Amino acid sequence: MYLIRRAKFVIITCTLVSIISWSGFFELNRLAAQAQVPFVFGGLILDVEVCTCSGSLNIMISPPMPAQLLYIPFVSQLFAMFQIFRPGPWALGTWFPGATCLLAQKFCTPVTIPPWGTMILVGTSI
Repeated sequence: MYLIRRAKFVIITCTLVSIISWSGFFELNRLAAQAQVPFVFGGLILDVEVCTCSGSLNIMISPPMPAQLLYIPFVSQLFAMFQIFRPGPWALGTWFPGATCLLAQKFCTPVTIPPWGTMILVGTSI
């Protein structure tokens, strides 16, 4: 009788430990997937500044989802009407943090207001 109770206890304990372990594993995977979701932006292009030393564009986007981001050729993927080079069109897309816009003056210096990040995907209107 003692051995049967002991075996039931061991089986129930192992089952509970494995359930708790697997649920923690799936929770970590869900958190890792959430961490990789990029930020989004969308609005009118207000200003476009050419970063002469870094070969990119510093773009200011108006509300409803404002941002100041860097468009880097061959890094940022441009869709739709390709109107990223001038103020006026609407832009919508995703971005990730981290960017530097350098201007050629006496030396390559960063811009006064640094961009929030780099565009990943961007589409524009006419």
